[in-house]
Amino acid sequence: MATRYITTTGNDASGDGLTVATAWLTLAKALATTSAGDTISVGAGTFTFTTASFTDRTITGATIAVSDLLPTTIFDGAAANVAWSFTTGTVNLNNIMIQNVAKTGAGTGVITNTAGNANIVQNWANCVFRTITLSGVSTSVFRMATVTPTLTMTNCLFIEIPVTGQNAGV
Repeated sequence: MATRYITTTGNDASGDGLTVATAWLTLAKALATTSAGDTISVGAGTFTFTTASFTDRTITGATIAVSDLLPTTIFDGAAANVAWSFTTGTVNLNNIMIQNVAKTGAGTGVITNTAGNANIVQNWANCVFRTITLSGVSTSVFRMATVTPTLTMTNCLFIEIPVTGQNAGV
């Protein structure tokens, strides 16, 4: 199990992710390169929230400043219809903010567990979900479609999440 790094000044082409100085730029690069059980340490700043699928990782953002109590590691969806999908195993997410996502479509979620895969565990700590628009039948921030999912949230905050559609919600 290794720790790899992402920063806003990283480089997916020339970086190796082994240190902050040689960090990658994107979560996509980190997910494609790391293995189950690895930790992805994400520096402060705003990163693009793009659709991704992963398993058995820990994603840890920068230390939260006591002055504002909000994560400084931000994944911004640019008002796109994007999602993170967890396929199996345990995913730990710490000190991150997910913002500016416009989720549409029946039976969809911003954070999902892949249907039919058992025993997916999500542990969220010190996270914020902000400015997420939900539109569609059964659309939600979290969509738990697995046989026996586990979702644990500690010190998480939901801000500005307008909802339209039958059975839509957080």
